Amino acid sequence: MISIKFIEKQEDIDFQAIFEPSDIEESISFIPPNIFKVKFENTREYIKNISNMVKQMKLKRVGIKINDEVEKAIEELYLQHYVFDKYKTKKEDLNCEFYIFSKEKDYTISKILAESTNYTRNLVNEPPNVIYPETLKDEAINLGKTYGFDIEVFDRKKLKDLGFNAFLAVSSGSIKEPYFVHISYKRGEPKIKLAIVGKALTFDSGGLNIKTYEGMVDMKIDMAGAGVVLGVFKGLGELKLDNIEVHGFFAACENLPSGSAMKPGDVVRAYNGKTIEILNTDAEGRLTFADVLSYVSKNYKLDYIIDFATLTGAIVVALGEYRAGIFTPNRDLYNKIEYYGSLANENYWLMPLDENIAKKLKSKVADVKNTGDRAGGAIFAALFLREFLEDPNIWAHIDIAGVAYSNEIGATGFGVRTILYWLLNL
Repeated sequence: MISIKFIEKQEDIDFQAIFEPSDIEESISFIPPNIFKVKFENTREYIKNISNMVKQMKLKRVGIKINDEVEKAIEELYLQHYVFDKYKTKKEDLNCEFYIFSKEKDYTISKILAESTNYTRNLVNEPPNVIYPETLKDEAINLGKTYGFDIEVFDRKKLKDLGFNAFLAVSSGSIKEPYFVHISYKRGEPKIKLAIVGKALTFDSGGLNIKTYEGMVDMKIDMAGAGVVLGVFKGLGELKLDNIEVHGFFAACENLPSGSAMKPGDVVRAYNGKTIEILNTDAEGRLTFADVLSYVSKNYKLDYIIDFATLTGAIVVALGEYRAGIFTPNRDLYNKIEYYGSLANENYWLMPLDENIAKKLKSKVADVKNTGDRAGGAIFAALFLREFLEDPNIWAHIDIAGVAYSNEIGATGFGVRTILYWLLNL
């Protein structure tokens, strides 16, 4: 737990260290107190460097001098000192008092942005015996009760009646009940009507096309897209923004092998009537989205539909672990996401919706198949999703497989602040 206070000039405080920005890479110490000159590339990197030093030196009371962008500094302090130690018997003491040399203003928004992101990180970091379809659904219900959001939940019977057959096929191998969740926020006359859709595989073993140990060990994170949805709504509940309408959707289930699991070669009919040949049961996220995206685009009048999904390993091969891939035919929508992402230090790259690859969607026995060859795998997946939208021009698919989780820090909460920055700037 950290605390952040403000001082306009150095007072009679027993600082263990004071950090100052520097144009050169050096560290200079004086006693007392210790003065550290820290390389300043930008505010966020400056705070990251300070946070690393504070943790390594186990400092408890420090001062920070900063030129501007105090809001980003505060946000980054809360992000950098996040820790998920809920299940550790011996917890690391990371308590620290930070004193920022600046006039005290209302920096509530910075704290809300960070805490909403850290809330998502908590959800993604939780083990799969704690976060599973029912408990993820309950998180949405609890947010609704706390902040007054409207909540709609469809159980297996309702989903079957509606024709969510692709989603139900994915869930068929697990004893855990599947749930579709719709959470909504509206205040005033909307300037924007936005839907955020999140992939919500609370655990993905690959199904009968089972993953290797290395491929499966972190698959609790396959609900990170739903985590983004809930983190955004956590932020909306605290920010209470006017004149917007935001809808969040996710279909939560597990993908496990069993006698009742979907099989390679199965054919299912999605919500919009299109038939899908399931060639690979480990290409399951796109099957859940087939029903959700077609349901959303048919039943809601929206300005934009944005989905977040840990969808493909192929995007990690293409872009690495520091950028998410965006697929959209709408360049203006991409520019919005890229710009507001840059404010949050969340980086994106526009990927092609290649029509030559779209030809590979064709199935011999159904309308489309759920997987093709290895070449262009992330593009194929995005083009598959496009098949289930009534108007693809209002849609962006964001593949966060490479950025949602880091072996160094765990869950990142990538995407939450991009959306919240956008809505704040309206």
